[in-house]
Amino acid sequence: MPDTEPIPTPKPVPKLGPSHEAFFVSDGLLQQAEQVCKRRLAQDPDNVGILASLGQNYRKQGNLAEAAIIYKRLTTLNPEDQVAAYVHAILAGTDVSVMPAGIRPAPFVLLKNFLPESFHETLLPFVLANQEKLVPARVASGAYKPDARESLDLPGEWEVKKRFHQRIRPLIAKVAPRLHVAPFQIGQLEVKVRAYTDGHFFRVHMDCPRIPEDVSLRAVSYVYFFHKLPRAYSGGDLLLFDSDPDVEKSDFTTAAFTRVVPEDNSIVIFPSAYWHSVIPVSCPSKEFADSRFVINGHVSKVAPKSVVEAPAGPATSERGVVAAFSPPEVRLTT
Repeated sequence: MPDTEPIPTPKPVPKLGPSHEAFFVSDGLLQQAEQVCKRRLAQDPDNVGILASLGQNYRKQGNLAEAAIIYKRLTTLNPEDQVAAYVHAILAGTDVSVMPAGIRPAPFVLLKNFLPESFHETLLPFVLANQEKLVPARVASGAYKPDARESLDLPGEWEVKKRFHQRIRPLIAKVAPRLHVAPFQIGQLEVKVRAYTDGHFFRVHMDCPRIPEDVSLRAVSYVYFFHKLPRAYSGGDLLLFDSDPDVEKSDFTTAAFTRVVPEDNSIVIFPSAYWHSVIPVSCPSKEFADSRFVINGHVSKVAPKSVVEAPAGPATSERGVVAAFSPPEVRLTT
């Protein structure tokens, strides 16, 4: 096979605004590109350009373990490659030492077996028992926009939400250094229970637009996955698009992303300023019990000049609680 064999991949789109829709690369095209890269690497195993293409391909497929191996290889071949070192640290679950400038892969923390089994096993029966109480989810402005998102939300305060709040809140300070989120005082911590049935999706968006003001204070977002085993749906993957949150309008590209495939009892945590989407869910049975279920939310900063109150008791939304981030002693691993 000649070295000139082209790698089938879309042309990069360096900058897109919020009105642009993402294109999603087909699994077939990604697999074809993977095979081309492997054939070329068999002839030239140290070709950093091909290795970089294969690493990005694995990110797009959600093959994060294989992607981590490739980016580790790139750092070995070129210790000065800060971008490869940055991506490897994200995928390997280690601290990111240098944050590249410009559009870059979204940092995230992925934890498996997040909840103890005694809690985890109550979630599916809980959501099934409350199916009739679910309502269409709304976007940040409070409007129902079926062209932007389709999913179901369980409104109200529930014991499950309070218990989850108690699990997620202590984790935030520990993962903050891995996300390169500036230290802040925790204000509101949102906890929502949602269902994605057949055909549901969430188009490209970011969680902290400038309007409304309370939404603009979001700093960290999270998604916890749970579902029936074996998983009865496909799709529903979370795509974290390469973004530049340091500019005013937060640039991003849909040509490069990291795919997180839903896994029961796993959680992914990432900065709210990075663009992302949920690809459409396909549930052949159309049964509600076979849907994609999540507990997701956001951790917001205390509003400037707000009055700091005494710490509140467990709740799904608590404002004014002082919890400044500081580098933890414990290093989390995926």
